[in-house]
Amino acid sequence: MGLVAFPGPGKAPAPSVPPPNYDWLPLDGAPNGPVRVLLTDASSFLCFAGGFSEALGMAVQNVAFPGISPGSGITGTITCGVLMGNGDIYLGGSGLNGINDLAHWDGSQWTYMTVFQGKSPQITALCVHQGVLYAAGITSGFVGNDYSVQALAGGTWHQVGDKFNNTVKALGSFGNKLVAGGDFTATIGLVIVETAHVAVLESAGWFPLGNGLDGAVNAFATDLFGTLYAGGTMYEDGVPRFGLARISAGSADWEPLMPSLPGYIDASPGPVEIRALLVDYSNKVYVGGSFHITHGTMEGRHLAYFTGTADDFIPAGLFNGPVNALVTNYGISDAFGLIAGGEFTMQEGDDVPYLAWAMGIITSVRGNSREVGLRLHPNPANDRLSVEWDQNAAVPGRLSVVDAQGRTVLSQGTTGGSGIIDVSSLAPGSYRLLFSTGSHRQVLPFIKR
Repeated sequence: MGLVAFPGPGKAPAPSVPPPNYDWLPLDGAPNGPVRVLLTDASSFLCFAGGFSEALGMAVQNVAFPGISPGSGITGTITCGVLMGNGDIYLGGSGLNGINDLAHWDGSQWTYMTVFQGKSPQITALCVHQGVLYAAGITSGFVGNDYSVQALAGGTWHQVGDKFNNTVKALGSFGNKLVAGGDFTATIGLVIVETAHVAVLESAGWFPLGNGLDGAVNAFATDLFGTLYAGGTMYEDGVPRFGLARISAGSADWEPLMPSLPGYIDASPGPVEIRALLVDYSNKVYVGGSFHITHGTMEGRHLAYFTGTADDFIPAGLFNGPVNALVTNYGISDAFGLIAGGEFTMQEGDDVPYLAWAMGIITSVRGNSREVGLRLHPNPANDRLSVEWDQNAAVPGRLSVVDAQGRTVLSQGTTGGSGIIDVSSLAPGSYRLLFSTGSHRQVLPFIKR
């Protein structure tokens, strides 16, 4: 699949309401319906999918690639997606091209399959973990629904772990383990295991992750140090829930990051929830969803960022509808543009139909800190990647590998002027290596064969 440039913006809005420096711009040829999925790689490729019939100045069916014909498109309801290291795209949902729940783009055409057999197969979450494609979904039958996670191995799908008692809405990675989040509170097998909305796969079985969470989980994100963030329900029937929480490697408990949520999030008719999470290279956490937030004199709707201190969330937009998806696109500029997709059509009174992007909102790895003469070899790499940097940066730091969708897939600490990273578990494709300390930061691309 070729890589293309993200098209230029339309007329820039003139923001007049705090916060400053968040200039949201519309996409030329914006879609005419909601965006639910955003996928991008380490260059300038962008895919967006949802419920629309027009985008980029042409008729489409629910999916578009700027600069590339999406073929016949996809009928049905698209709810989730992943971009593989080889450039292939998988989109999940229900009723895709008839009765399927998974669509596969190989660079030239769409093919379809059914992962969750039954009357109305449905995929609710997709994830690539250690090079393997996982899908969560619903199998409908005459006696009710079954909720499970399946993995694709050798061209065949097979169930991993026991079934859940409700929907799995998010899949992610926590270290070398797969995690699931959603509406569920237990798994059902020979015994019932209480999981409180979040579970981790260990030895082919699902187990509680930490002390669990008190509301549905909609999204996961991992920072450069391996800390897992979970976003989801803020209010349920007027009662405050966890909203956003994190757990670090080796920790037994989740840390609530919204303990005083009623002080700055309005419990208006909902759902009031986080739907999308994104962590940038400075470990700033962006949250998108359906909420109204205040911070001092600042007001925001549906998008904010977390400063790292509990209950300190800064509004990052004033959208008139929920934000469903967030990505960065490296091809826009060295400033790393942030792209938001959702159900909105306006931002601070300006037209930004369903898809918007902002310049300078995410700090570049280049230009804001001293580089360290980072060197990688071999590149492309097979099993191990040797890393060297200038000795004047030989202080405690971290080496992190980020995949094409901005997810941290490997991370390790370092104290010297060199290191070796085992990349054998990574799927073939394009990645970026980030070196970071308190005062030094640099990123370089590499390819895993």
